[in-house]
Amino acid sequence: ATPIADRRGISIESYPALIEYQWSPHSIADTSIAKIGFLFEDPEFQSSIGGLETVDDFFARIVSQLTNLLREDWQQIALVLHGAVNAAIMCWVNDLEINRASKFDQDHAALNVLDFDIDANEVIVRKSIRRFNIPPYFDDLEPEWMSSWESTAAKFYAESPSFPS
Repeated sequence: ATPIADRRGISIESYPALIEYQWSPHSIADTSIAKIGFLFEDPEFQSSIGGLETVDDFFARIVSQLTNLLREDWQQIALVLHGAVNAAIMCWVNDLEINRASKFDQDHAALNVLDFDIDANEVIVRKSIRRFNIPPYFDDLEPEWMSSWESTAAKFYAESPSFPS
């Protein structure tokens, strides 16, 4: 966060309510990483990994803090967040339930640009995604990069060329 803050001339603040989804590290140790990507779609899986908060509590926590932030007096803000928090925000911006979070594929350290309008009564009247999943190495308007899903699919194809094209 420091390089972003230095370039923008903004201060760094911590918002504990925007921490990642909480689970028991001991319960998740032997869990497939592929299954974790669909965490919010399967309530039984959430309990099997020792979820220390419900998915609804997690979503409410994120949305509450974000709406509080939106009511503060600022023009630009950079939030450096974990993947599930980003996915929860994307669900909220798109008026989706948290069980749709896996639909938002995020590369590591990707940038999302969001825009919000708030009226005089501090009611959020517009939520929009300006840019989504811009990778950290983005320096070209026509980049030759793949999302993490495309990259994974390409690896599977390379290992199993019998897939139909």
